[in-house]
Amino acid sequence: MWKYYGLLVIAVVLFSVQFVFTKLYQKQRGNGFAVAMISNIIVCIGTIPFFLFLNGGKVEFKGFSLLLSSAFALCGILCSFAGLKVLAAANLSVYSMFLMLGGMLIPLVYGMFVGEKLTLLKAGAILLVIAALALTLKKEKKAKRISVYVIIGYLVIFLTNGLVSVWTFVHQKSQFDTVSAPGFLLLAEMVRLSVSSIMLGGYAIYRYINNKSSKTDPAAVATITVDKKTLLISWLLSIVVMLGYAMVNGTAQLLTTYTAAHLEAGVQSTIVTGGCIFLSAVMGLFFREKITQKTIFSLLLALSGAVLIMF
Repeated sequence: MWKYYGLLVIAVVLFSVQFVFTKLYQKQRGNGFAVAMISNIIVCIGTIPFFLFLNGGKVEFKGFSLLLSSAFALCGILCSFAGLKVLAAANLSVYSMFLMLGGMLIPLVYGMFVGEKLTLLKAGAILLVIAALALTLKKEKKAKRISVYVIIGYLVIFLTNGLVSVWTFVHQKSQFDTVSAPGFLLLAEMVRLSVSSIMLGGYAIYRYINNKSSKTDPAAVATITVDKKTLLISWLLSIVVMLGYAMVNGTAQLLTTYTAAHLEAGVQSTIVTGGCIFLSAVMGLFFREKITQKTIFSLLLALSGAVLIMF
C-alpha cells in the first residue's frame, strides 16, 4: 500500500511544477480564448505520443471509456481556459487553493455516495486542509472589488478539477469493460485535441468574418510593424513551456490514474490537495510571491491534514 502513497507523492510534486509552467505561459501569452485553445493543442501534441508509447503503440476503444474520457477532456479544456483568467488576477497560491479544494471536496462527496466511510480522522484532516486553504486568502489594503468573471473562473476551476478526479475514479473502479489507464488518458487527450482544434478553428473563422465586415483604416494598419524574429522566439519559448507542462502533467495524471484503483477517493484527493498547496506556495517564490507568517501556518495545517488522512 505504501508503494501507491509513494507514487502519489511524486504526482503531487509534478502537479505543483505544472503550476509554474501555467503561470509562465499566462505571463507570456495572456489569457484570451485562442491562447487557451492553443495551449491545449500544444499540451496534447506533447502527451499523446507519451501515452501512446506507454500503451504499447495502440489506441483502445471501449464505449464507457470513451464517454468518461470525453467528459474528462471537456473538464480539462474548461479548467485550462478559466485557469488562465484566474492567474491573470490572482497569485499562484490563490489559484491552487480553488483548484485543489475542488479536487478534494468533490471526489470526497463522490466517495461518500459510493459507500466510503467518513471517519473522525478523515473529518479532522479535511477540516485542517480547509482551514489551510482559507488562510491562503489574503485581502490587500487597497484591493479592488473582485470581478464577476474572476469569481466565475474560480468556480469553474473548482468544479472541473474535482470532476476530472471523479471521472478517473469512476473509470478505474468501474465494473464495465474499460481500457487501460494509459489508454484512458490517451483517449482523453485525443478528444481534447480534437475539440480544442475545432473550437480554435471556429474562433478564427469568427474573427476573420468579424474583421472583414468591420471598417478598418488602412493607414492605421500600415503603421503596425511586427518583428517576426522576436515573435517567433516568443512563441517558441511558449511552446517549450507548454511541452514541459505536458510532460509533468501527463506523468502526474498517469500516476494518479494508477493509484486511483488502490486508494480511496477521499484519501487520494486530500493528499494531492495538501501537498500541492504546500508546494505551490514554494513555487510562488519564483514569481516573487511573499510567504508570510499566516502562509507558513496554513502550510503546516495543510501538511498536517495530508498526513493525518493516511491513517
